[in-house]
Amino acid sequence: LFRSELAKELQQLAALLADDDARAAKLVEGIAEKLRSLGQGSVSAQLQKLIGKYEFEDALEKLKETAKALDVSLEIQG
Repeated sequence: LFRSELAKELQQLAALLADDDARAAKLVEGIAEKLRSLGQGSVSAQLQKLIGKYEFEDALEKLKETAKALDVSLEIQG
């Protein structure tokens, strides 16, 4: 359940980043804690930093790498 919940949040974050939506900053705060619990602390810090600087394209690339490493698809499941 935790993994599917995280996948859904990562998908939402990817969509916000793709739209250059500043709401990504709020969403990444909750996701960061989950990433840290999975041993992805440095990634979560990088994501927060990039999003904080409105570097959404770079953040999206980092998110894609992270999702792949965690074996989580960023494709929205219909």
